[in-house]
Amino acid sequence: MIQGNSESDLSEHAMFITHILFNDEEPISVVHFGSLDREENMAFKTATDTVLRVLIGGWDMSLEILLIVMTLDYLTGVVCAFRNKSVNSSTGYKGLLKKSTILIIIILAAQVDRMLGTDNHVFRNCTALSFTVNDALSILENVGKMGVRFPRFLMVALEKLQEEIDTMPDQRVAENNLPATDKPSIKDKSQRSKSNLN
Repeated sequence: MIQGNSESDLSEHAMFITHILFNDEEPISVVHFGSLDREENMAFKTATDTVLRVLIGGWDMSLEILLIVMTLDYLTGVVCAFRNKSVNSSTGYKGLLKKSTILIIIILAAQVDRMLGTDNHVFRNCTALSFTVNDALSILENVGKMGVRFPRFLMVALEKLQEEIDTMPDQRVAENNLPATDKPSIKDKSQRSKSNLN
């Protein structure tokens, strides 16, 4: 309880309380736990940024859109299966496994960018765009199976974009002066080996 009734005593008490509440030198317990939380948050954020940068070259809009479209594709697929009464745990598991495989390929494309020293993530972005368009078309197919009408021009635009994506890596490689390769593909090698056997 505050002792003294004079204005000077009250003024001193007010200054003392203000000093405690607003002074930069906060109580030790508050400073300790507050700074500890901030340090842990900064350490976690730094570690997360490092992992994302190493695995997928960092997090940006192309990956964010891919994740959203992948989620929508999975959800519309589940709804479509419920509507057609064909839903089962095996189908859902295969869908999740497919999405996980897409992320693995994204990581692989990002590592190719790292090996070639591309700063603008050519292969990763083209791979992400390809999967995004593919899943977007899958969403429209699922919606169509549910009997929902959608603008036809949307599917036409996505199909045309998918055709352009097939040639996009070659254009980006030429623009960035990346080393081209004339090595035969796995398909060419298999066809050549078959012809040799015949």
